[in-house]
Amino acid sequence: MLALGRIDPATAALTVGIVGVVAAVMVLLPRLHPSLPGSIIAIVLVTVVAVVLRLPVEAIGSLPHALPTPSLPEASPEVWLSLLGPAFTVAALAAIESLLSARVASAVSDTGSYDADRELVGQGLASIAAGFFGGMPATGAIARTAVNIRSGARTRLAAIVHAVLLIGSSTWQARRCRRSRWQPCPVC
Repeated sequence: MLALGRIDPATAALTVGIVGVVAAVMVLLPRLHPSLPGSIIAIVLVTVVAVVLRLPVEAIGSLPHALPTPSLPEASPEVWLSLLGPAFTVAALAAIESLLSARVASAVSDTGSYDADRELVGQGLASIAAGFFGGMPATGAIARTAVNIRSGARTRLAAIVHAVLLIGSSTWQARRCRRSRWQPCPVC
């Protein structure tokens, strides 16, 4: 509650305005033409406007130029024990979201049923691997799944293409931002 007293009205209005523009573009653009990716166009639009008008918005900061090397997190046994409860909570929420996403995808598409055990083992292994690279646990997201289904994806190749495009886009943006005159990199 103390933080509410420190809110700058101008910054809050700018933030709400940017979010409003993104939401409006995401909702209205697909109505004009269903094949236009409203979310991407909305983010690009507000990024260009923020850069051109030099709006005082927060930026991502500098991006790493390479993937991190895998390593074990350093922590004392007490820290590991204190993280057990939150870790189980995150694991339970991730399992629920992943299974919900798989069930919705199975119900909406004609790709057949899903194996809940296989889904959870895959998500668990991916989350463990992400931890070695300083990442966070991931889940099967209902939004990405819905976009894939709506776009006609039928095989696991869609997920692979998605992952490759994310890595490629992140790498390209990191290189572009290092050469950019804007530091830190604008949110793109």
